[in-house]
Amino acid sequence: MNPQLKENRIIQEKAYLNIKIAFLIWRIKTNKFKKKKP
Repeated sequence: MNPQLKENRIIQEKAYLNIKIAFLIWRIKTNKFKKKKP
């Protein structure tokens, strides 16, 4: 396997994880704000 391709795959996987984590944090934050409202 081409090392450049392998590196790109790792970068893509990291970016995907970062997006997933950011989305989870955003969902938790929005849920907290929703709960504060009566």
